[in-house]
Amino acid sequence: KGDYSFTTDQFRSTGQFPNNAFRNITGTSSIGYRFTNNTSLRGLYREYDSQSGVPGTTYWVASNLDARQHDRDSVVGVKLDDTRSDWFSQRVNFGYHRLSSNFQDFLPESYTRSALVQDGPNGAISFVRLVPAGATPDPGTRLVTQTISTFPSSSLNISDRTNGGYQATMSHKGGTFVAGYDFERQSGLVTGNNVDRRNNGLSLFEQYAWRNRIFLSGSSRVEHSNVFGYRFSPRGAVTFRLPTETFLRLSLGRAIKQPLLIEMFAKNSFFFGNPSLRPAYTDTFEAGLERRWFGNRLQTEVVYFRNKYGDLSQ
Repeated sequence: KGDYSFTTDQFRSTGQFPNNAFRNITGTSSIGYRFTNNTSLRGLYREYDSQSGVPGTTYWVASNLDARQHDRDSVVGVKLDDTRSDWFSQRVNFGYHRLSSNFQDFLPESYTRSALVQDGPNGAISFVRLVPAGATPDPGTRLVTQTISTFPSSSLNISDRTNGGYQATMSHKGGTFVAGYDFERQSGLVTGNNVDRRNNGLSLFEQYAWRNRIFLSGSSRVEHSNVFGYRFSPRGAVTFRLPTETFLRLSLGRAIKQPLLIEMFAKNSFFFGNPSLRPAYTDTFEAGLERRWFGNRLQTEVVYFRNKYGDLSQ
């Protein structure tokens, strides 16, 4: 009645420049247990850990010798599947995901490099090669000297996502009806700021076939966020089975995607979030005509689609 699996792997790579090594380790476990023929429980755990040097501008042979990046990604999930009858089944699920990303550059460093460059038309400048300081330029080239400096800096971003949900599936004459509820909490430490976002969503889905000629499907989702308020995303599709194995499909829907926490709340020198961002949406329309030939051995299809985007994060 039980089963399990465990896997782990490690990968290492070392580049040609100083502080250019990379290492990651991944471990996964899955454990399942079947209480009865109709009820089963499964748990999943995955851990990913990576460390890498950040050598910087290696093109100028001026590697940053102490900058490091450390990432750790952890995922755990549990689901319970239960079939009550031939027409009713249900699922309960829980999941947790945590991502930690830490960058450290401890020491200031400075490098002076000289190179030969060649001037071209319209102000274009071409790199020729690196040379020792004070070298005599080749004909048609000139000597340039540049100082590259690095400064101590650090950043720590931690985000976690907790979700849980319930889904019920009911079969009926001609189709299937699915209803579900889910809760999600996103939180974390983004460049020193503690942030938190919570969502509650209710989803409904119906699929129906009429006399094997008309196939209907529709879904709707209502979601409430403590940051963005209520959002509604419907979707519907219809397929007509015409004579001679020809199908006409029409669909219309809306999809919504919330901005990432780092896109809203990050505050550092190289990326500054915008707390006024709104969820991006995509309205989609699609029409298609499909024809099957020679007993389904050949299929031709013509599709037209149009997407409209709004509130994109740019």
